[in-house]
Amino acid sequence: MSALAFFALGAIFGAVYDLTQLFVKLVNSRAFGHIIEFFMTAFCGLLYVCVMIAYCSGEFRAVFLFVTLAAFWLYMISLHRVFERVNSALVKMLKRFFHKILIFFKKVLHFSN
Repeated sequence: MSALAFFALGAIFGAVYDLTQLFVKLVNSRAFGHIIEFFMTAFCGLLYVCVMIAYCSGEFRAVFLFVTLAAFWLYMISLHRVFERVNSALVKMLKRFFHKILIFFKKVLHFSN
């Protein structure tokens, strides 16, 4: 049962990675990307330790680390490819949306002067 929890944890790490990549692509800043990936790594590490404490009484078991890494790897070669396309389309759509909002506010501010 606990191996299944660690497998799910690896898949969750993959989903978190996809979400962080969405924000990195949206902002398009290298420094922001490094900061976001640092916090993602810290979050995933903390979550892994919490699950390790909950299921294994704090004892490190390498098999669960390998199960988590295998699940992350399986996520990356399967679902990540699908979500990468969705993320790219979503980033394009959001950039167009924010550009239209920016143009609207520029027009409003121009008329107020």
